[in-house]
Amino acid sequence: MKNYTVALGDTLFGIAQREYGDGDLYPVIAEQNHLSNPGLINIGQELLIPYVTYRHLFTADDGTAARRQLTQSFYGTQSPDIQLIWEVVNGVAQREIRRGTW
Repeated sequence: MKNYTVALGDTLFGIAQREYGDGDLYPVIAEQNHLSNPGLINIGQELLIPYVTYRHLFTADDGTAARRQLTQSFYGTQSPDIQLIWEVVNGVAQREIRRGTW
């Protein structure tokens, strides 16, 4: 979790876009900071920005094509280097991913 001080011109959408690369994730910041009106933030206001990790429900049989599709979906590339990195980080590099797991 990190702290962020609201600056002139900031919106939750803009902060989420900058922090997560996806402005539509602004509700994550709103919820963490108990903001009943996400459209109302004040200059100088301190916000907690939670870290976001993406989860994917594995709905296909495991295989090279399915792993390549996951890499493409989340990282915008089919690079074998990127694929190996996420597989190692998630502990699935040397084992099968079962259908129905996250």
